[in-house]
Amino acid sequence: MSVRRACSILNLPRSSFYAKRKPAAPRVIEKSLESNWRWRYRSHRSSGTSAMRFHSRHSA
Repeated sequence: MSVRRACSILNLPRSSFYAKRKPAAPRVIEKSLESNWRWRYRSHRSSGTSAMRFHSRHSA
């Protein structure tokens, strides 16, 4: 997943992702993104061909 996509999901300016990394924060963000992404991927995967379109469009 790109940083840009992660920040758009979390509604963060991209610079803050790099600038304000605290030791504990990245793991928490990763965890929430991971479950978010899995949920999205799972819900899209069940719809067959649109899943491939969705995945290739967002895997930058």
